[in-house]
Amino acid sequence: MFVGLDPIEQSRIIRDGMDAIMVQRIAREWLDIPVQQLLASLRLPASTINRKIAQGND
Repeated sequence: MFVGLDPIEQSRIIRDGMDAIMVQRIAREWLDIPVQQLLASLRLPASTINRKIAQGND
């Protein structure tokens, strides 16, 4: 479902509070790209997602 959405909608979903682990899974498992590349393509800052992933928080 997420992959089929346009980038603006994907960005909105992530910004509205998608769990960090889900962002990581979408990038790695569905898109086969690094998390940083996904966030850059959606023009989202990586700092919050990276911090949550490093801390093991959702």
